[in-house]
Amino acid sequence: SDVYKRQAHDEAQQQKSQAQKVAARITEELREAEGRLKKAEERKVDLEGQMEKLQAEIAPVEAKLTAELAAYRRHADAQLLALARLLEALDPPLFQHLQRVSADNVFFAFRWVLCLFKRELRYEDVLRYWDALWSGRPDFLLFCCVAVLRWHKSTILDEALDFEEMLRLVQDLAGKIDVERMLQDARVLADSEQAAAIALPVICLLYTSPSPRDKRQSR
Repeated sequence: SDVYKRQAHDEAQQQKSQAQKVAARITEELREAEGRLKKAEERKVDLEGQMEKLQAEIAPVEAKLTAELAAYRRHADAQLLALARLLEALDPPLFQHLQRVSADNVFFAFRWVLCLFKRELRYEDVLRYWDALWSGRPDFLLFCCVAVLRWHKSTILDEALDFEEMLRLVQDLAGKIDVERMLQDARVLADSEQAAAIALPVICLLYTSPSPRDKRQSR
């Protein structure tokens, strides 16, 4: 019986020792986990601080960009409005058709005024056109738009093109416009009596944001 008791005692001691080792290992793992958690919390606080700093730096840039985009959109809208007025004066039947199909906002010509016909002209004609554009009157671009629309007047009227069809017509002109013919026809329109009778607003070809000096002078 003494042998049995000794064996039982030894087994109990072994189990106790193993339990203590397991407890010590768990305690160590918990300590390490707490250390990692503390570092993670510190890292979180640091990242939150960096995020707040970045947001503070980005906020004025975002506000400026939003204002610039709004101003650019107003500039483009002003050009399209002037184009509609010019088309109404130079070709009333064509403009009246656009009114009937709710396309008199001429938004289908947005790419023309946005890219200055860059997408519609062949590569070798772009510089030729831009040279004539910048050396002429500020609204010469609008006369070019009217000239191109008048080339397709019979198609527009005979087929009663609506806005979506006008948009497709404009897009299909990419790379197909005769630059010399467009410049010649636009000059004829610009020198016409109808053009002289309409007062178009002076609009720059491209929108440029005001410089700090311009802003100070406008105050």
